[in-house]
Amino acid sequence: MVATVVSAQSGDGLSNAPAGYYDTDGSEFTQDDIDELLGVTEMEPVSLSPEELAKFGDLWARVRAGFKMDLTQNNERIAMQRNWFAKRQDYIDRMTARASHYLYHTVTEAEKRGLPTELALLPVVESSYDPFAFSPAQAAGMWQFIPGTGKIYGLKQNYWYDGRRDVMQSTRAAYEFLSTLYKKFGSWELALAAYNAGPGTVERAINKNAAAGLPTDYWSLDLPAETEAYVPRFLAVAQIVKSPANYNIAFKPIVNQPIFRTVKARSQVELDAVARIAGLTLKQLYQLNPGFLRWATDPQESHNILVPTTAPGDFDNRLAALPPAERTVVQRYKTRKGDTLAKLASRFDTSAKTLAAINGLSTKKKKLPAGRWLVVAHIKVKGHYYDRPENAVTTRVAQLMEESEDQVVSEVDETPASDAPAAKTKASDKIADAGDTQDSGKDRGGKAAKADKTDAKKALVSKDKPADSKREFHKVRPGETLYAISRKYDISPKDLARWNGMKANESLRPGKRLVINIESDDAEPETKPKARGKKDGKDNRDERVAESKPGKKDKKSERTAKRDKSEKDSIKQVRYEVRRGDTLYSISKRYKVSVSQIQTWNKGSRNIKPGQDLVLYLAKG
Repeated sequence: MVATVVSAQSGDGLSNAPAGYYDTDGSEFTQDDIDELLGVTEMEPVSLSPEELAKFGDLWARVRAGFKMDLTQNNERIAMQRNWFAKRQDYIDRMTARASHYLYHTVTEAEKRGLPTELALLPVVESSYDPFAFSPAQAAGMWQFIPGTGKIYGLKQNYWYDGRRDVMQSTRAAYEFLSTLYKKFGSWELALAAYNAGPGTVERAINKNAAAGLPTDYWSLDLPAETEAYVPRFLAVAQIVKSPANYNIAFKPIVNQPIFRTVKARSQVELDAVARIAGLTLKQLYQLNPGFLRWATDPQESHNILVPTTAPGDFDNRLAALPPAERTVVQRYKTRKGDTLAKLASRFDTSAKTLAAINGLSTKKKKLPAGRWLVVAHIKVKGHYYDRPENAVTTRVAQLMEESEDQVVSEVDETPASDAPAAKTKASDKIADAGDTQDSGKDRGGKAAKADKTDAKKALVSKDKPADSKREFHKVRPGETLYAISRKYDISPKDLARWNGMKANESLRPGKRLVINIESDDAEPETKPKARGKKDGKDNRDERVAESKPGKKDKKSERTAKRDKSEKDSIKQVRYEVRRGDTLYSISKRYKVSVSQIQTWNKGSRNIKPGQDLVLYLAKG
């Protein structure tokens, strides 16, 4: 999960607990906020035939039949989670609609491996059963794998395809990961905790308790707040699925029959062509094949494509018989050293803007990494031009890829050949290291960190460095903004943004390194907050004043005055009227500020209501 989800609802003796979910900083969330954060995709349920339901039965009954975990456990932490679901039939219905496409497969795979079928419910907790879910911390798919752990478990990730979103491959990887964790810890509660927080985190907590002579079961460990809510939430979901009537919940039936089958595409093929042969819309095809990030399969290898079991009987033959001219309808080019968008645009009689758009690139890129395939032209086929399909699902995939594209390219540019990974080792040998990054509450963005270092290097040679100044680096913390950081260093937000090649209103990613140009003077300026304690029983402030040189101009005061004037020029105050359905979180995302900032600007307000006025301070431009 992305946000810590410690829910609390009245009932079961918890009348004093506040409603909602809470992040580790105390910010309140609802499940709708979490779905919004993940970009959860709304889907229509698989069509239900009463005749087939009567013939094959309800898949939910099969799920319950394979339960093996101890679901009799009941404590305050489980009850808090369970109460939330028990009051949200609407959420259950939306989740079930998505699960109707994939649950048959996840249950079948669990049975094949002899695993408890409760594990087929883990995607409810991780992603609301959405294979398109993508967290700000780089976790993707139903099972929310981060890039590093995904690679260890064989999930390929490239320009064309992301195995973390592939329904079949991500399910395989998740069950392999969970099986390894269960063998390591001997408890499903501990295995699930390690899936969330990383095996290293769980192992350290166990060792700490053992050294203190304390119990080492999951419920006795001191774990991150998110993990302490994660396992109870999973158990709460399983308990509700096992006995929905006990909680006044109803699960819409899902026919206990396979929804899709696999077809091998041995060479690159347009997904538009596949959809036409299968009698599907592109949206329907992408819902079964969310791992495909582009308009076609990877040109370098064969791929399994999922199609409905109701696809025409001759589908396989028709796909194999597609002539090359109808399999791919775009011209591609493999980049070489020194290529730029401008050069390629001139060479292929198009514009840099068009090249960037159809390849999911930023127009700000000055150079392109060598060895990458780009689409450089559309080829006219049957009177029309192919274009990337415009529908909710594929547009979202393209958007997510554009957001992560810069990080991937930066890593390719900055990593020398000598730093390439050593020979591949077994997943079991890497589990202790990789698992620690499978923590949705921690920094999942390894690639992002490398991209930030690249940004810092570029900023380091910037011509915007003021004379008589020195450079500092600031690592962004969660919730920080350009405005807050500029105040800390007595600089203007506009200068800070310019030094780092950013826009004044751009949001910051935790862990990003920012360049700070500090004005030099004879007395070393305070570029970082220092403790204002006492020395030898005297106030340090008096000592600093005594050391000041008489008649010397106070450059820090001058900087402060400049900063104050600059802030007035760059920050604007706006009033926002709360609308029905608004939350502090949704407003913070809309205006690219933090929940804690909104609370500070509005006297610590935690609860908002329609019609209420909020004060916001936003960067101009």
